[in-house]
Amino acid sequence: MQVTIDFNLLGNIIITILAILALVFLVLVLVKVNKLLGSAQKVLDKNSNNIDQVIEKLPDLLNNRDTAKEQYDLNDREQQFISLVANGLNNKEIAETLFLSEGTVRNYLSNLLDKLGLRDRTQLAIFFYQHLK
Repeated sequence: MQVTIDFNLLGNIIITILAILALVFLVLVLVKVNKLLGSAQKVLDKNSNNIDQVIEKLPDLLNNRDTAKEQYDLNDREQQFISLVANGLNNKEIAETLFLSEGTVRNYLSNLLDKLGLRDRTQLAIFFYQHLK
């Protein structure tokens, strides 16, 4: 018994199978993309109120920076000092930057913390980003 293979027919069958597999793959990808887009839309819908609230409060937040300077009676040197602390400089680095002794920096820091009612450098850095930056 002799089997004859028609290679043209076999090639067409393989090409058809590959085309079907490619289409199935594309459909699966599109389903995943659709699910991702749906999830993203839900997140956007859920948070749109928060974004609107932030936008509404933005002018007040910006104006708050000026009033903080006045409310706490901070001069330019104190604001500069707070900025240096907020940027992570230690006492020695602040002393070198402002041409002060380390003892003066420690005293200045202590007085500023008392003036603002803060406990430590971390709270001073947070104060900077909330009120001065």
